[in-house]
Amino acid sequence: MWTCPKCGRVFKRQEQSHYCGKAPKTIEEYIGAQPEGVRQYLKEVRDALRAALPEAEERISWSMPTY
Repeated sequence: MWTCPKCGRVFKRQEQSHYCGKAPKTIEEYIGAQPEGVRQYLKEVRDALRAALPEAEERISWSMPTY
């Protein structure tokens, strides 16, 4: 068993890859937490998805945006 020194979660595998931070609750919160240089690209992708899939539901799953 391995315990992450940052978040304290316990995993079966040593050095298990995972997300330590608090999961975002909204797409805006997700985009706002990304590096400044990436935010505009994420907004453009979001706008394109909204235009192409107007009926799609936005939500956060596995700490990232899904449609």
